[in-house]
Amino acid sequence: MDEDKKLDNLIKLTKLVLYFSNNSSEKLYKTKLQKLLFYTQFLYYKLNGEKLLADDFINDYFGPTIEGLDEYLNTLESAGLIKQSETNYGISIIPKIVLSKDDYSTEEKEVLKRVLKKFDKFTATEMSSYSYDEKLWDQGSVHGKIEIESTIELHDL
Repeated sequence: MDEDKKLDNLIKLTKLVLYFSNNSSEKLYKTKLQKLLFYTQFLYYKLNGEKLLADDFINDYFGPTIEGLDEYLNTLESAGLIKQSETNYGISIIPKIVLSKDDYSTEEKEVLKRVLKKFDKFTATEMSSYSYDEKLWDQGSVHGKIEIESTIELHDL
């Protein structure tokens, strides 16, 4: 990925992290964020026929994840956009800024609202369990890429 695409991807990911961390009714833990990002990416693709993020999702032991999310979050924290806080339940993501609604496209807002409406009250454990039931997540291919084109199998949100 060239530098312009990397920067564009980081900006998009930043917008998603800030949206969920600012709008979640409970603390946003990294595990739950992984699942929210997965559902955002795949629902966006299902509705718009294109990927929102350049990153691929893989099958991990606890459900679908973006490889390298830790590095992304560390970058956002270094830039003063979020704070990561270690708790007894894992790492929570605390937003340091709020973006305007105008910073999101109509398509992004539609998907983000649908994903948050569905999963806002879910705990990280409940999100993991829910994602296990997706046909897209294959326990047999841990660390294998989840093909975006299989989004047709995604549960309705």
